[in-house]
Amino acid sequence: MDYRPLFDALTAGQDGRRIVFFNSLTEPAIFGCDLRRFPTTRRTNWHYDCAIALATGALKVDRMSGG
Repeated sequence: MDYRPLFDALTAGQDGRRIVFFNSLTEPAIFGCDLRRFPTTRRTNWHYDCAIALATGALKVDRMSGG
């Protein structure tokens, strides 16, 4: 299932920067987003690892500069 149209619809009106983590060979086509590959060899449910890394501080996101 393609979640990109729903994500775009739900976040299009946000004033802040939208950061999208992905784990595919090609970057998703989402207009106006900062795309970041999440480094993992896990192919299924990789987004759980990404969420845990964000929540625990293992994955740092500089909200102001894009780093």
